[in-house]
Amino acid sequence: MTQRPLISIILSFVLGILLASFAPVLFLLPLVLLVPTLLLFALRRRSQYGVLAFCLIAVLLGFWRVGMANHIAQNDISRFAPAKISVTSVLVSDVESTGLKGREKWVRLAFKVGVEGVQTKAFEEAQSAEGTLQTYLTLKRDSNQTLPTFGTRVRLFGELELPQGQRNPGGFDYAHYLNTQGVTAVLASKQWEALPEEVEGNPLLKAVFALRKRLLASAQRGLSPELAGILNGILFGERTGISGELRNDFERTGTIHILATAGLHVGIMAGLLLALFKHCRISRRNAILLTLASLVLYAFLAGGRPAVVRAVVIGGVYLFARIVEREPDWWNATAFSALILLVLNPNSLLEAGFQLSYATVITLVLFMPYCQKQVQKIKERLPQKTYLQRGTRSAVDYLLICFVVSLVAQLGTLPLIATYFYHVSFTSVLANLMVVPLVTPILALGFTTSILGAIYPLLSAPFVEMLKTLLKTVLVLVRYWGELGAGGMNVPPPSVWLIILYYGVLWSIGWRLYHKHPQQEEI
Repeated sequence: MTQRPLISIILSFVLGILLASFAPVLFLLPLVLLVPTLLLFALRRRSQYGVLAFCLIAVLLGFWRVGMANHIAQNDISRFAPAKISVTSVLVSDVESTGLKGREKWVRLAFKVGVEGVQTKAFEEAQSAEGTLQTYLTLKRDSNQTLPTFGTRVRLFGELELPQGQRNPGGFDYAHYLNTQGVTAVLASKQWEALPEEVEGNPLLKAVFALRKRLLASAQRGLSPELAGILNGILFGERTGISGELRNDFERTGTIHILATAGLHVGIMAGLLLALFKHCRISRRNAILLTLASLVLYAFLAGGRPAVVRAVVIGGVYLFARIVEREPDWWNATAFSALILLVLNPNSLLEAGFQLSYATVITLVLFMPYCQKQVQKIKERLPQKTYLQRGTRSAVDYLLICFVVSLVAQLGTLPLIATYFYHVSFTSVLANLMVVPLVTPILALGFTTSILGAIYPLLSAPFVEMLKTLLKTVLVLVRYWGELGAGGMNVPPPSVWLIILYYGVLWSIGWRLYHKHPQQEEI
C-alpha cells in the first residue's frame, strides 16, 4: 500500500460513503479513533500511524461528502411537489427524443433544466427556487414550434412530481438514478414558451451539442432506420431509433453494452486515435494529449452519460500517467479515477453502472496479463511465412483477445448482473465473441462517414456500403442469439455475503496470476 497510497485513500473514502449511507450512527467511531492515532503519530513518528490517520480522515471525508451531496435546500424545487406549476428555467442539457409508444401523433422530449423560479396556485407571486429538473415535454409531431435548445431560458407549465423509487423489490430505482445526476424532481409538461431574455449557456457546449445533432443526422444517410439506430447506438449511445424487440435481443445476448458508449468504446477510440497519430508521425506526448482532448469531446458527443464519463476518466488518468511517469500503473489510475468520480458524486457508488464498470476494470487488470501471455503462446505457434499466414495469425490473435476480454468481463460482472437484472445469459460470451470484433471497424467507418457526410454527403458514399454490411451482420447475429430459447435463465439475486465471497475468490486467483505475469507497458 505504501507504493500505491491512493488505494488506501479510496478504500477509506468508500468505507465512509457506505457508513454514511447505511450506518450513519457510526460517524463518531472514526472521529474518536483519529485523536489517539494522531497522538501516537506525534509521539512515535511511525509511518503506519500516519497512514492510519490519513485513512480515518478519508473515512470522515466520505461521511461529509455524502451529507453535502444529499443536502436539500429550503427552496429546492422538489419541496413544491406534487403541484401544477409554472417554472422559469434554463436548459442545462441537450434535448433528446424518447418517443411515445402507441401515440404516433406525439413526440416526447427529455432534457434537464436549472430552476430559477416557480409559481403555483398556492402562491399568487413567483417564488425563488433552485435545483435541477428532469423534464419531459410532450408535443405534437407536426408542430411547427421551434424546439428549445441548450442554454435557452424558458417557462414550462406542467405537473411537478417526485421521481418514483423502486416499485418492486430489486426493481429499477428511478429516484436514485436521478439523484446520482443531481436531479431532485420531474416535470411532465405539454406547454412551454421561450423567454425574450438573451440566450445563455456555455458557447463551447452549445457548439458540441450542435455537432452531435449534425453527426447523428449524418450517420442516418443511406441507411435504413433500423441500421441507423444501431449505428447511432454504437457511436453515441443514442438508442431512440432501436425498437423494443431488438433492444430485448441485445439485452438477452449480453451485447447491450455495445450500445452504451462506455469502456469498450473509449478503449477502441483511444487505440484508433493513437494509431492514427502515430501513423501521422506525431510525437508520443502530443499524440496522447490529442487523444485525451478527443476523448473528452467524445464524452460530450455521447451525451455526457455516466458510463462514458467514467470510462473517459479512467482512460484519461492512465494516459496522462504515461506522460508524467515512466511506468504507468493501472491500480493508481483506477483508484484516482474512482476518487474523482466519488468526490464529484458519492451517490454513484451505489449505482449499478459504477459497480459494473469498476468490477470489470479490476478483473481485466488482474487477469489480462496472464491471458495475453497465453494468447501470445498460441500466436507464436502459427506460421507466418506468407502474407495469408500472417493475416490469419493477426486475425486469430484479435479474435482470441476479444474472446478472453469477453470471458473475463463476464466473470467480473456475473454476480452484479444477477443482482441488478435477475438474469444470466449462457450465450453472452459466444455472442460477444462474434459481435465485439465488429465494433472497432464500425466505430472507424461510422465516424468517417458521419464526419465526411456532415461536410459533404457524397464524400461518405464509398464507406456507406461497407458500413451497411457490418451493421447487417450485427443485426443478424444479435437476432439469432437472442431468439435461442436456452440462451439464459432468470435467477434470484445473490446475497451480499455470497457476492463478497465470489469476488474474494476470483480476485485472489487473479492477484496470484497478476504477480506471476506482471503487466508489460504498452508501446
